[in-house]
Amino acid sequence: MLLLQCQATLMNSRIEVSQNIVAILGSETSSEFRLNRIRESLSLDKSSDVCAREIYFLKLRKDSSYVFEEDYKQLSDLLAGSDTQDIKDKSFFLLTPRIGTISPWSSKATEIIGNCGIEFVERVERGLYYSFTNKIQATELLRMGNILSDRMTQNVILSLEEIPQLFSNHEPGLVQSIDITSTKINALQKANTELGLALNQEEIAYLYESYAKTNKDPTDAEL
Repeated sequence: MLLLQCQATLMNSRIEVSQNIVAILGSETSSEFRLNRIRESLSLDKSSDVCAREIYFLKLRKDSSYVFEEDYKQLSDLLAGSDTQDIKDKSFFLLTPRIGTISPWSSKATEIIGNCGIEFVERVERGLYYSFTNKIQATELLRMGNILSDRMTQNVILSLEEIPQLFSNHEPGLVQSIDITSTKINALQKANTELGLALNQEEIAYLYESYAKTNKDPTDAEL
């Protein structure tokens, strides 16, 4: 199932994120039952105007200005794109796959797009778009995004300018030791935040006790 929207820079069926990244917003919105569940999770009034739908981000093999309109239309049709205009007019947050990863969905969907004869797309990723009619501060949007996201597999994004990070090629870094010998459990708590591990306090305590017994500092790769 592929879906997405239309918007932004003088384009009928897409949002131009950068020279070689575009987005398409899904035309299918969540059911009222699903929206009520979202309102409940976010502690919002049942009358609150909330929109939730899928959004697709596509990295192109060439500058978007060199892609013909009929090619974009074919892509939008395949993704069941919406005719909704500028998403930036509303308060919104996005849930995307974790930065630096390629989701299993992406691999399969990119293959399907290629098999449909659309050769100008290098890779597609799927996210979720949540928007609100009322003006909401960024800190509150981030808080709500963190409530709805799976921190092990998703990032909360508040600006389209952050989307190119989804397609960054990250070189493997050096393995780093987590110094529990000197800074005790605080080192694991810091690593939990910096690495986005989403461990609760009980899990952190268990890891600390386990590694303390071995007299060995854990590495970021092990965590």
